Amino acid sequence: MREEHFRDITSFGGMPLYLVVMFIFFIFKNYAILSYLGFGLVAAYAITLFFRIAYFKQRPERQKYKNWLEKIDAGSFPSLHAMRGALLAVIMSVFFSNIILTILFAGLAIGVAVTRVFLKRHDPIDSGVGLIIGFIIGIVVVLYAPVIILPF
Repeated sequence: MREEHFRDITSFGGMPLYLVVMFIFFIFKNYAILSYLGFGLVAAYAITLFFRIAYFKQRPERQKYKNWLEKIDAGSFPSLHAMRGALLAVIMSVFFSNIILTILFAGLAIGVAVTRVFLKRHDPIDSGVGLIIGFIIGIVVVLYAPVIILPF
């Protein structure tokens, strides 16, 4: 596989796609799924921030930093891409409630974790832990997050 294929797969865990999905659920007024996506995203960033402050691990291709915010971005553990990919996979699986799509979404999430290693952005442990945390966040959010009902 070529590098651009890896970048295509890894985009499933990227922030632009995640925001587009949130926007679509907002437009169609599906506030339950929108709430899950929002709470999940906040949780993913909070957990990643905690880990990267408490335990700094350099990326495989070292990234220079000049301040603490750049240092957090230069951190590798856990993979936020893998976490978002897994989170999106769980929530989309709940929305569509279709075994074929669930397998597809799970495969995409695993693909994100694998491509992050091939792109030398993370080590296998970073991607694996990010993937696991993302799946856990997704399940917890779907089971326990309050649904926000917007007034418009």
